[in-house]
Amino acid sequence: MNHSNPISKTKSHASNSTHPIHPLNDDDNNNNTNALSNQNLLQNEQPVTTQDTIVTTVNSVPDITSDSSSAPSMSEASSEHKKHHHNTRTDQLIANVTTSSTPPQPSKTTSSFLATFTGVKNSLLGRTNAPAPFFQAVEENKSLLNYLSSVPNPSLSAVQEYERDGAQINATTDEGNTALHLIARTEIISTESVNIVDYLTRKGCDPNRQNDYGWTAAHYALANHNTDLVVYLLKVMVEVNLPTFDIHHGYPTQTQLLHIAARNNDSALIRLLIKTYKARVNIFDENGCTPLHICCYENNIDALKALLENDADFQKGTRLNPHETPISICVKYQHDQCLKALFDYTTNFNWKRYFSQLPRSPLLCDFPSIYGIELLVQHSLDINLCDERGNTFLHYLVAKKSVDYENYIIKLIEASADFNQQNRLGRTPFLEALEQKNFDLIDAFFRHIEFTNINVVDSLSNTALHYCKYLDKNDIYEAVFRSNPSSLNAQNRDGQTPLHDAVLVDNYSFARFLLQKGADLSLVDKDGNTPLHLSARDDNSKMCRLLMKYPNLDLIAVNKMGKTPLHLACANEKPNAAAILINKMKIEQMNLLDRQGRTPLHECADNLNGSLAKYLIRHGADVNAKDIRQNSPLHLATEKGNIELVLTLIKSPNVDINPLNADAQSPLALAILYT
Repeated sequence: MNHSNPISKTKSHASNSTHPIHPLNDDDNNNNTNALSNQNLLQNEQPVTTQDTIVTTVNSVPDITSDSSSAPSMSEASSEHKKHHHNTRTDQLIANVTTSSTPPQPSKTTSSFLATFTGVKNSLLGRTNAPAPFFQAVEENKSLLNYLSSVPNPSLSAVQEYERDGAQINATTDEGNTALHLIARTEIISTESVNIVDYLTRKGCDPNRQNDYGWTAAHYALANHNTDLVVYLLKVMVEVNLPTFDIHHGYPTQTQLLHIAARNNDSALIRLLIKTYKARVNIFDENGCTPLHICCYENNIDALKALLENDADFQKGTRLNPHETPISICVKYQHDQCLKALFDYTTNFNWKRYFSQLPRSPLLCDFPSIYGIELLVQHSLDINLCDERGNTFLHYLVAKKSVDYENYIIKLIEASADFNQQNRLGRTPFLEALEQKNFDLIDAFFRHIEFTNINVVDSLSNTALHYCKYLDKNDIYEAVFRSNPSSLNAQNRDGQTPLHDAVLVDNYSFARFLLQKGADLSLVDKDGNTPLHLSARDDNSKMCRLLMKYPNLDLIAVNKMGKTPLHLACANEKPNAAAILINKMKIEQMNLLDRQGRTPLHECADNLNGSLAKYLIRHGADVNAKDIRQNSPLHLATEKGNIELVLTLIKSPNVDINPLNADAQSPLALAILYT
C-alpha cells in the first residue's frame, strides 16, 4: 500500500499512543469534588486489537467514491444516515472460520471459493452489497484503529486510504470503541472531525453504538469540548437518554450527556439537550448525583442556571445521602454564587416552610461563608435552629479553627442569633469555647460581652469558672472571675468546686489563682473529699505542697468513710503524698481511725511494697491498733499474704504477734488457714 507521508508518520507513532478513549469507572462512589472532576472523565486507551468474531455489514451504502476529496455536507449526511441506518450481522459461521488474528494470504482458489460461498449466502439473505469478509482485513483494521487513536489530528483522506486498503469501517477495539469513538476523542476541534464522522456514519457506523463502558461517541466529543461534533452527532443519534452499562465492572454507569455538559459548565448544550432532544434533567449518574448536584459541587454557575430554567429538582438529595441537597452542597463548599442563583431562580418557592421541615439546618450540615449566612437568613432560615443535640450554628462555630470569628459574630448579631442558647448538656457557645480551648472565639465573646451571659451554668451546675480548669490563661481566669465572683466556691452537682476540678486535672496555675482569690479549702464533694483528699489520693505532691501553704488547711479532715487524706494516700500506695502529710502531722493524727476502725497502717495491708509501712512505723504509727473486727495490721497483712509487711511488723519491737480478733483467730491461725 502506497501511503501518503502523514499516514506513514502516524503509523510509526501508533505504538506510543496515550490518548484516553473511555471514562474512568471508580468503584468507590462518593460525592466529593474530586470524584466529579473533569480529569476523571477519561482513561487511557489500551493497545488496539480488533474483535474478529462478529462482522457488521450494511444493507445499502451511499454511492461515495473512495477518491473523493471532501466529505458530503452535514445535512446530506443526516438525511442519508436516517435512510440507511439499519445494521445487520453476517452469519456467525463465517466469523468462526478464522481463529488467528493474522491469517495466511488465501490462494486464488480459496478466494474464488469464498467469493462463491459469500455470493450464495448473500443471494439467500437478499444482500447484494455486503463487504468482503471481515477476517480478511484484520491487520488493516488494526492499522486504521491505531491511526485514529494515536494521531491528534486525523484526516479524512487518510481514513479513506485505509478503507481502500481493506480496513472495515465498523471495526472495534477490545473495549468496544469504534472509529467514531476514536475520532470523538482526538484533540482536533474543527470541521475536519465533523467531516470524518459524517463520512463514517454515511458508510454505516452507528452513532448510537456504546463501548464496553457504556459511552457513545457523543459522550467523548462532549467531554473533549468538541461542540460542533456533539451537535452533529445529536442530529444523527436515535436516543440521547440511552442507558449505559459497564460490562467490565458489571453495573450501570448511568453517565448521561447532560452530566458531562454540567461538568463542562456548557449551558448552551444543556439547553439544547433538554429542549430539543428531551434529555432527562433529574437522572442520577454512577456517583448518585444529578446534573444539578454536579453544578453545585463544581461551582458551575452557568450550567446551574440553565438547569434551573428547565425544572431541575433543587430539593432532591444525592442517591447516597438524601440530605446532600443542592443547598447544602453550596453551603458546604461555600459556593455562594451558586447559592444565590438557587434562590434567584426559585423566588416563588416557600423557603421558610422548606427549611422548617428539614431534619437539620443547612447551617449545621456544613459551614457557610458569612455571605452564605446572609443569603440563608434573607430567605427565612431560622438562625437559632439546632440539631438533635441542641447545638446551634454558634456551637458549631466553636469547632472551626482559623476563621474570622469577629465578622461571623457581627453577622450573627445582625441576624439576632441567641448567644446564650444551651444544648442538651446545658452548654452555651461560650462554655463550649472554654471546653475546646478556642481562645480566639473566647476573646470575640468578651468583646461582645453585652450579648454573652458568662453566668450560665450547664446541666451539671458547672459554672464558667469550672470550665477554666482546661485553660492556662490567667487573663481568662480573671475575666471570668470578675464577671461572677460568687462562682469562686460554687459547687456543681457532684459537690465539686472549681478548686476540686483544678486538682483533679492537675492545673497548677488555675489552682494557685483560685487560692489567691480566697477559695475555700474545707468544702467537700459528694464523697466528702476536700481538695487535699484528691491530691493525696492521686499522689500529686506538687499540689499537696501548694495547698499546705495556706494555714486554714485541715490535714485531718475526714470524708464520708471517715478517712483522712493520709488514709487515702496509704490505701492507694502513694508514698510521695503520704510522706508530705506524715512530716506535717502529729503521732496521734497518724493513728486516727476511720469508720471501720482502721488506721493508715491498716490501709497498707494491700500494698505490695512495704516501704510506706516502714515509714509510718518509723514515725510512730501504732503497730497494735485494732479495727472494729479486732484485726491488727498483722492480721490483715497475714490474711492478704503480704509477706513483706508481715516481716516488717514482726521486727517491730512493740508488736503483739498473738492477738486474737473477733473470730478468736491469731495471725498464726490466719497464716495456716490461708497458706
